[in-house]
Parts: sequence; structure tokens; C-alpha cells
Amino acid sequence: MSDQATNTLEAAANLSALQYHIMRISAANKCNVSSQATDSDMCGILLNKPQSGEGASIAYSGRGKVVAGGAVTAGDHITCNGSGRAATVTSGQVALGQALETSGADGQIIDIVQYYPVRWAGAP
Repeated sequence: MSDQATNTLEAAANLSALQYHIMRISAANKCNVSSQATDSDMCGILLNKPQSGEGASIAYSGRGKVVAGGAVTAGDHITCNGSGRAATVTSGQVALGQALETSGADGQIIDIVQYYPVRWAGAP
């Protein structure tokens, strides 16, 4: 999408099966899949399918897509689950976007508005 802000980091592992999953900074200039909703190293959503050592294109703000990890309702603020997929955020977790559509199934790709990751304190 034209309004996404992106960055390129080195894939720390084979990420070729993880397009539209949530990523984290894993080392200097490297990224890997995010698996903890409280991880403050979340850096965005993977846009391409890099092998280990290749450039990983990461969206960190704007409108985009993410793989849902189950039921997510339009309007929910999202974080990651243990597989790097979107889940509804709860207090104390790190949020990085808001769902624009509803997902009823694990693995469904949904539209989101992504923002810089922040520690979620609850409903505004």
C-alpha cells in the first residue's frame, strides 16, 4: 500500500513462510518472528518472503495486512501471539496496530492500520 512506512533488516532465519507476520529485532540490524505479546522489540510486519541472510522488508506504520491468529474484531488493537500472528491486545502487552476488518479464523489475512509499538494500558 502506498502509505506504508518500511525499513529493511536482515532476516535472522528463514522467514519465507512468514509473510504478513509480526517481526521483532533479534540482533543488530536483524529481525525474526515475534512470539511474545509483551516483547518491546516488535518492529513491524514482514512484507516479503526472505531466506536467512536476505533483506526483510518490514512495514512499521500505515495501512497494511497481517495474518490473524484467530478471532480478531474490526476496531480491536492488536499484538502478536506465540506464532507471530495478530491477536487482540490486553493490558500490559505491546500493541502495534488496529484491525480494519474482522477475522474469524487462524491464518486469515486482514487489513490493519499499523502504528509504532506501544505498551497497552487498556481502552482509551
